[in-house]
Amino acid sequence: MKIWAGVAAGALLFAIVATANAGGYRYGVSDQAFYQPAIAKTIDPALFPRDSEFLAAQTRLWPGRHVFAGLARALSLDLPILFLLVYWLTLGLLFAAAIGFARGLAFGWWATAAFLALLTLRHQIARTGANSLEGYMHPRVLAFAIGLGALAFVVRRRQLAAAMCVALAGLVHPTTALWFGVVVAVAAVSALD
Repeated sequence: MKIWAGVAAGALLFAIVATANAGGYRYGVSDQAFYQPAIAKTIDPALFPRDSEFLAAQTRLWPGRHVFAGLARALSLDLPILFLLVYWLTLGLLFAAAIGFARGLAFGWWATAAFLALLTLRHQIARTGANSLEGYMHPRVLAFAIGLGALAFVVRRRQLAAAMCVALAGLVHPTTALWFGVVVAVAAVSALD
């Protein structure tokens, strides 16, 4: 029971520090200029009639819009509430996946805590406008958390579970999942030897 209390306290601290380092939680900023309208249009195709062609060009390769729209419909949630819940889910998954990965690499608890602390830092990804951690719901960060979970399975030699994580990440953000898919594929091929 004591360890679970420590993990829960660590998760809460992780979420607070990650959110603070990202500048606080903000709804509807930056990439939400695309994701929010794309999901809203999936829910209600009559929305944004003048922007339909623009949105269609970008959304045809993003299956995540159906996932988020389906969640909004099934749970009867407005997008701001859904995005906040997904943001919390993302931080929770990132925390759990980081622990799973670090412990799978035989890190002690202090090294695991240091790894978690590093993940709370927001870094700009070189030559892009994207950050490693955002202060709002972003499918890329959710896919990264799921992909890190795939790596946690890879280090435990559970290739099927890792592949399933990559497939799930691919639904959320295909390009982020692609990078994890490469690692998982190489690990699977290496395991054959």
